[in-house]
Amino acid sequence: MLTSESQPSALPRLLPGVELGELDSGSTEQAYLLTLPDGRNFQLARPLYHLASLLDGERTTAEVAAELSATLAGRSASRK
Repeated sequence: MLTSESQPSALPRLLPGVELGELDSGSTEQAYLLTLPDGRNFQLARPLYHLASLLDGERTTAEVAAELSATLAGRSASRK
């Protein structure tokens, strides 16, 4: 039986070609955009945009969770 300690885990990342950006919606609330490699676009809420921006293949899921929690709570999380 494999345990989480003995099983290597991949670092979470977005698929190649996925792009994140900010929309100029003209409203007072910032809007965010996720673009797939096939050209489809999805508008994201702020928390989902911040989550997606952390999925860079360099952070563990625990680091992503800690940084996202800190960002949404309005404080800065430092990477170790």
